[in-house]
Amino acid sequence: EISACLVGSEMCIRDRSVGFLWNDAFIEGNKFGFGIGTAETHRDDSGYDDPLAWEAFYDFKVNDSVTVTPAIFVIEKDGKEDVKGGLVKTTFKF
Repeated sequence: EISACLVGSEMCIRDRSVGFLWNDAFIEGNKFGFGIGTAETHRDDSGYDDPLAWEAFYDFKVNDSVTVTPAIFVIEKDGKEDVKGGLVKTTFKF
């Protein structure tokens, strides 16, 4: 649990999360990761009575200088359409 409170204020943020990372996933040098946790910063937003977020990624080496990381994420909303997204990160090493 991560907690952050403003000094002299009743406002606090408490997040809970767990994540897993698998090194050498499927091929040596690649990684697979998954995380799930509360999305407490959305608790006061409409439709987020019990917010939950998760993400997954696969980090694979194209060669010694280039790594590509596709990822997906979801923030679940109560009784409404979830917020979903994806990204692709490319890292170049010189």
